[in-house]
Amino acid sequence: ARIEEDLKESEARYRTTLQEMRDPLHVVDRNLVLILTNPALVEWHRSLGLTTDLVGKSLLRIYPFLPAGIRREYAEVFRSGQPLFTEEKTRIGEREFVTETAKIPVFEKSVVVRVITLLRDVSERKQAEPRLRDTSTLEAVGTMALSLAHEFKNLLMRIGGYAQIAQTALDARERLARALEVILRQTQR
Repeated sequence: ARIEEDLKESEARYRTTLQEMRDPLHVVDRNLVLILTNPALVEWHRSLGLTTDLVGKSLLRIYPFLPAGIRREYAEVFRSGQPLFTEEKTRIGEREFVTETAKIPVFEKSVVVRVITLLRDVSERKQAEPRLRDTSTLEAVGTMALSLAHEFKNLLMRIGGYAQIAQTALDARERLARALEVILRQTQR
């Protein structure tokens, strides 16, 4: 009786934890039938215009647009007992989105009996990445231009300094020749 009570408590904690997660998730059995979903998944389905009647339905019937390799991915998780993390690009009607997916095995007596699938829509982040790269490129070009302007200013200041020396040394030919030599060297850098 105590073992059965502990098992019920454990399952209640498991279900509560899954229900409270903000990312959409579902749990499938070995036949890829959904046996549990959370409110976030139902809401996500509603926002995409997909069915919200999910439990007891085949994953492949609910998501006919999934890539052909999805069955192999689940088979691998059931076989290996290792989590699998993927990124998929999916189109539903006119809307295209990118999801990161984690398929996490659930064990009973050392055998994988279910897989929890967590989904995260990363479409906005993926759309922002090129803009971030562009921003980084512009920042690098700006830094380089600033560095070049600084170097150019330093060069002009040296030339100006030697020109002043040359101007005051008009009566001293030797000093004039040295100043002009420095100016020529600086302009040839």
